[in-house]
Amino acid sequence: MWNQIKLLVGRQNALIRKDAQQLRSRFGRFIIIGLIMGALFFNLNLETDGGMYSRGGLIFFMAIFVSLSSFGFLAVIMGNRAIFYKHKESHFYGSASYYLSVLVSDVPLAFIEILIFSLITYWMCGLNAAESGMRFFYFLLLMFITNVTMANFIRAIAFNAANPDAAAGIAPGFIVMFVFFSGFLLSRKEIPPWFIWLHYLSPVKYMVEGLMINEYDGLVFYPPNGTQGLPIEGMAYLDFAYDVTPEDPVL
Repeated sequence: MWNQIKLLVGRQNALIRKDAQQLRSRFGRFIIIGLIMGALFFNLNLETDGGMYSRGGLIFFMAIFVSLSSFGFLAVIMGNRAIFYKHKESHFYGSASYYLSVLVSDVPLAFIEILIFSLITYWMCGLNAAESGMRFFYFLLLMFITNVTMANFIRAIAFNAANPDAAAGIAPGFIVMFVFFSGFLLSRKEIPPWFIWLHYLSPVKYMVEGLMINEYDGLVFYPPNGTQGLPIEGMAYLDFAYDVTPEDPVL
């Protein structure tokens, strides 16, 4: 099995290098969207009517983008399925070996695209730079894990769907469900008890909550100049608005 994986990884890497246009499109997408987000949320302030709300919106948009970016794998996998089945029937390699080789080959690319996106958005938007910038690396880790998780979820659908039309119909439904029950549009306390299991099933929930805690912990937001009001601690805002606390199960 390990020899199969080694050979298949080499084959996958050769196919990736051969398709330079797909690589440019893949990385270009993250660069362009990163610059757009960075420009829209440039240098967020610490005011109660500005940066306090905008930080949550930015994190949620990031979750949506990372989730939707995984759709690009549908067409690639569906296009390669006929070749895979032909090779499998000829006993060239097993399903597990092929799947693991695809995963291993894609992980470095997934890390590079998330690194580029994170470097652009995190510092352009002026996100939490406490602890000598170490929060950036936690941000990067969560983004990378979510990217790999969503990509492999889409791959699982593509491998098991009856045909491309079925895969294209199933995948968006799951992504919408994951995003809807992530805890941003509806906080945990607002989700009906009979649907709460979908909240904990959503991988986007863990990304959103982890990034929220990473960002808001230690920040204090103040009323704009010339207005009256009390300062609001970041974690108090998260608890009130999204029912998120440091004790929530994230990385």
